[in-house]
Order: sequence, then C-alpha cells, then structure tokens
Amino acid sequence: MADSKSENCQCEWVPDEHCDEPYYKEHNGRRYCVLHYPDAEKQEDFLRALENRLDESNVKYLSFVGVWFPDPVHLSGKSFTSLADFSHARFNSDVEFIESHFDEVRFVGSHFKGQADFTESQYDGIADFSGAQFEQPVSFSRATFSHEGRFFRTQFADFANYSGAEFEDEAYFNLAVFNIADFSAARIPVGTDKSNSSGKPQFEIYRSKFKNAQFNGATFNRCTFKQACFSGTAGFIYAQFRDFVDFFIVDFNKVDFTNSFLTHANFDGAFFLDVPTFIKCNLQGNTVFATARLPGIDCSDAIFHGPVDFSVTRFENSLADWEKDKLQECNITLNEAVPKPIIICFDKATFKEGLTFKGIELQQEKALLSFDDSIFEKPEKVRFVAISLPPHSFMGVDPRKFNFNDARLGHINKRKALKEAKQALQKHDRTYSSPMLELAYRQLAVNAEENNRYEQAADLRYLAMEVARPMRWRRIDVFKLSWWYWLLSGYGERVRRALTALLVIWLVSAAIYWSGNATWWQPKTTPNATQSLPPTPRALTAPDALLYSAGVIALQKPEPLPANKLAKLFVLLETVLGPIQAALLALAIRRKFMR
Repeated sequence: MADSKSENCQCEWVPDEHCDEPYYKEHNGRRYCVLHYPDAEKQEDFLRALENRLDESNVKYLSFVGVWFPDPVHLSGKSFTSLADFSHARFNSDVEFIESHFDEVRFVGSHFKGQADFTESQYDGIADFSGAQFEQPVSFSRATFSHEGRFFRTQFADFANYSGAEFEDEAYFNLAVFNIADFSAARIPVGTDKSNSSGKPQFEIYRSKFKNAQFNGATFNRCTFKQACFSGTAGFIYAQFRDFVDFFIVDFNKVDFTNSFLTHANFDGAFFLDVPTFIKCNLQGNTVFATARLPGIDCSDAIFHGPVDFSVTRFENSLADWEKDKLQECNITLNEAVPKPIIICFDKATFKEGLTFKGIELQQEKALLSFDDSIFEKPEKVRFVAISLPPHSFMGVDPRKFNFNDARLGHINKRKALKEAKQALQKHDRTYSSPMLELAYRQLAVNAEENNRYEQAADLRYLAMEVARPMRWRRIDVFKLSWWYWLLSGYGERVRRALTALLVIWLVSAAIYWSGNATWWQPKTTPNATQSLPPTPRALTAPDALLYSAGVIALQKPEPLPANKLAKLFVLLETVLGPIQAALLALAIRRKFMR
C-alpha cells in the first residue's frame, strides 16, 4: 500500500520536473512515488495510479512524464484527445500503440527497452520523439504525421521500420542515430484476386511520403528509402550512412547531401526534380546513379572511393506527361519556369577507382559536363561508352588514359565546331581560357590516336590548332608559313581543303596557260615531219591547257615547252606549288587512317 507520507518524489531521470505525487517507497536511498518507482513489485498499485491518469476528469490527464512502466503497455486503438505527455518515461517491456490516434504527443527523452509498435498510428498535432532511445525494434509502418514529426537526436539501437509512413508536414531526424532503418514502401497483401488467372498474391503499396524532411547529422548503419517520396526539401547534410543506403526509385524534389558520408549508395532509378547537391561528400564503395533522372548534379569537391556508375542516366530538364502525373501523386509541386541548363559538375572531385558514363547523350547547347581540377587516381578505369558529349567537357583534366568506346565527341568535323563550342561555354557561364581548351583538344587527340581512332584524332588536332591560331598570329598573315599551312590544308588535317587548294592550283594554272598566245610556247617537235617547213607554235586549247597543267603538277614536263619568261614563270610556280599541295593532300588522307 502507498505510504501516507507527504515527501516529494525524488525521480532522478526527469530533469527540471517537480513531482508532487505522494511518497510510495524508497529505492537505493531515494524516495519515489508509485508512478516513478523503478521496480516491478509495484504492479497492482501502479495500475490503479495509471488508470487515474487515464481519467479525463483528472487534472493530470494523460500526463505520464517520467513514468516507469514495469509491464507491457497495450494502448492500441486508443484515441488521445489532448496532449499525451510520455516525456522521459521508462518502458521496461513491449509497447503497443497500433492504430492509436494522438492529438499531440511527446515521448521526449523516453527510453524503450522492449519492442515498440506504432504501426498505423495517427498524429494530428506535433509528435515529438526527440532524444528518445529504442533498444529493440520499433515500427512506425504506415503511420501518418499530419503535423511536425520530431526525432531530434533519437537513438534506434535495432531495426526502425518507417515503411509506408507519411509525413504531411515537417519531419526532423537531425542527429538521430539508426542501426538499421527502413523508409521504403510497405507492401501489404490483400489476398488473391479471383479474376487473376495466375493466382499470384496481390499487394497494396504504401509509399513512405515526406514533405520537408531533415536528416542533417543523422547516422545510419544500414538504411533503405526504396520508393519513398520527398515532395518538399530533403536535407542529409553531414549525414552518415556507414554500411549501405538504398534510394532505389525514390522521388526527390530538392535534396542536399552536402558533407555527407555514404557507403554503397544506390540511386538506381531515382527521380530528381531539382539539381541534387553532393558537395564535399565522402562516398565509399559502389555509387550507382544508373537509370536515374537528373536535371544536373553538383559533386564539387566530392571524394569517390569506389566505382561510380552513370549507366543510362537521364540528364533532362523537361518532363514527360507520365512524369508529371507521377509527381502529382507524390504531391510534388511542378515549377513551370523556363528549364535551366543541365550542369553536371565534378569540379575538384577525386575518383580513387573507376567512373562509367554509358548510354548518355549530352548536347552542348543544353548540357555541360565539367571535370575542372578533378583527380583520377586510376584513369584507365574511366569509361565513356555509347555516349555523345562535347570535347570541352574535359577542360581541366587529363583524359589521355580514359577509355572511349563508341564515344561521339559532338560535331567536331563541322566548320563551325569551335564557334559553337565557345558559344555553348558562354551560355553555361563556364569560364575558360584558350590554352585550357587547346590542351583538352590535344589530349583527346592523343587518346584517339593511341586507340586507332585516326579520323577523330585529326579533327581534334585541327580544333586544337584553331584555338591556338588567334593567340599566335593575326587573322591574315601571309608572311607566316603556318598561316599558309592552315589555309592550304587545315594543318594537314583537312582533306577537303587540301583537295580544293590542289584543284584551284590546277584550274587557275590551266586558265593561265589557255589565255596565253602562241608566243608563249615552243613549237612541238615531230620526228617524222618534213624539213621543208619550220614547225609553227600555236596557243593551247582549253582541254590541252587542262592536260598540260595536270602534267606540270605530276612533274611530267609536258610539251610544248614554255617559250618566253612569263610562261616559264607560271610553269615554274605550278611545278613547285602543285606537288607540294599534292603532298599536303596525301598527308591529310593518311592521317585519317594511320598515325
């Protein structure tokens, strides 16, 4: 029986809380009331006191601050119509609040030693579990939080099940500590549909839904968010995922992983409406973005310790109709603003293993890929497979040992390729210098030539020299040999230009020969002609002039020989220029097929 003494309870685990309940018993030198007495021997007296707190007429209705519960708590299906305060309570056995309905509830600093089950519970007001400790598995599966859900510094020593939970307002998990956490979609069997001939069991899917969720500073060992939906802002700043984290088919509106630590992070099939931030992240193990949809990504200063996979990743900034319908199901508000350019930023990132881009098309007028000052410790493990991207993506990084398999580096053989590249860089506000761009082209050319992609190497070498040309001479500089080299053959890389120049030399020379009169040419010598009449010189016809000019280029010394100084001058010029231009043509053709 309770003692009638009036001394106050001296419960030590309730900070700044004055308990005016009557003295019940002493334990280890401290006096306690029946609700706070930390021993299971109080069972009958405790139940009477507990029923009193559940009486709506009691002034302390639903006040369970610091209560020490000796036995399992079964309050499933109960409705708590006012503030239920379990702050700093001690639950020494299992707790069940299945399908319970709370107006507002506090479990601040509570300690759960047994399993806790809040499955399908509903919270109309603020649900505050800040600082709570769960030593055994806890379930909030398919729970609904209509107001704030607070889990600041909450500790989950075992399995935390939030599958199918819905947070309609703010969700705070800042500095929470998880061992194994499940925020994935819940699959609930609904029986076998008789109309289904296969007889397979049917499931109803409940996706975990968050409006604005903060996991800043939270720690996880293993965690899955499979098929979860974040309709507002999701913050994982300084979060730690030590063993594994799964974001498979997760829908994000805005998400920030700045300074987070992720191990074996899987974003396969994830959907990002806004550009995700992974600045200064530390990513261990495999990092997968395969088949994800991204309007860009910022991985500046990130460190990737394992392979990174962007296979068949969709870098897009527009939405299809089916995607809009999908986002509306997640309550994600669509922004009808003009789409922003796609920026894929790895500036100053470090890759300690491999990187794979596969099955991706990046048009330079819509997207920019940047590796400025990135470090690749194993460049031979960097792969670009079945991809289309502009060469200026590799400014500030050395791509000579990268693997390019069916990689298309834009329209580098176009006449306006360099102009279009510079316009794209300006459009994306990408600062660059001509030496940086020249070096990128040259190093890509070395890679192409080393891997027998000679035609691509020729185009890249040409672009490199085109970038350098304005830095080294004027636009027109007839006194520089390099200017003539560019004009006549595109630095020995342009077959069409070299052929055109050769045709011009041939046709212009032929026209000059055709325009000359008979005094230009010596008479042709005919061995069988009679000596009665001396041979008479004559002017060349147009066909004869064409053949004559071709013979001069081929160094055949065709007849008739030139007779006066002017004719000899033109023949001499064509004899010099024609073979040189033919050699430049041969060089340009050769570079398309061999070193």
